[in-house]
Amino acid sequence: MRQGIIKLSNLNKRLLLFVISIKGILKAIIIFLILVGLYIEVVAYADENVRIGNKRTIDKKQSDTGEANSKPQNFNAWLNEGINKLQDLADQHYLPLNVAVVESMSEKGDFRLKKIDTKVFNEMGMLRLIDDDALGFSQLFNKALIKRIKKTERGAERSVQILFGLSNADLALHVPDDKQSHWSLRYDNGKSIEIVSDTGRPKLAKEMKDSQEVTLIYDWILSSLGYNGVILDKKGKYYLVAGLQRLLKPGGQAVVLGESAKVNLVNKDYRNGTALLKVIKSSGPFAILKLTFQKPAKPAPRVGDKISLSM
Repeated sequence: MRQGIIKLSNLNKRLLLFVISIKGILKAIIIFLILVGLYIEVVAYADENVRIGNKRTIDKKQSDTGEANSKPQNFNAWLNEGINKLQDLADQHYLPLNVAVVESMSEKGDFRLKKIDTKVFNEMGMLRLIDDDALGFSQLFNKALIKRIKKTERGAERSVQILFGLSNADLALHVPDDKQSHWSLRYDNGKSIEIVSDTGRPKLAKEMKDSQEVTLIYDWILSSLGYNGVILDKKGKYYLVAGLQRLLKPGGQAVVLGESAKVNLVNKDYRNGTALLKVIKSSGPFAILKLTFQKPAKPAPRVGDKISLSM
């Protein structure tokens, strides 16, 4: 009986060991499966990160490529296009370009241009001075036009109409030589001649160099127009502009005057800036600027928009 109990006990131990070994194997299998599951998750996570990383790299490359494609490849070549693009805008009456500065006008229709250094005037910015010699040459071949205007117009308007009729002037500034009368600026918008300003005059020093007088006249014209620059062309975030040369220096800035592309004379309704540009490179009265800020819900600056330059 004792021997039977011992044998049974040995059997129980064997069964117990067998059960324990089975449990160990099951536990090992469970741990293995858990590890396999974790490995799969880690691999999937790594693959996803690689995919996202690759996508970001591709997106960045595409973004960089897009900006590179929109950036002018040759700044100097683009600057050289400025003169033709400026003339194109003037031909569309998007801005006045040619200026006649008159010293005296008579009721008989006679006028005399003020003697100004054409080279100094033209180098200051985007405006072009009407040449006295060219105008005199035009008078010789347009006597019939002069005669007709003298018959239909009265007073000083005779001189104004003849001046615009003989030249390709967009603006006519009357600078009386009496040192007292107001200066007056007229603009030919292609349909009629309108008075831009005739209520003031700048303070003239008793002794003034010719270049200082030219600067005074030039600045007074721009002040009357309400802007000192204009956008000629755009490529992505870069803009080709014409403007007051002394302000077109690297680091200078320009405020885009709200949606003024088709406006020749900028009044207070267009003085609210919609974007900010920064000068990158310049050559004479032309420069390339980059967009640095744009007001939300406002359109990007357009060709023809007027700008206010500052240092």
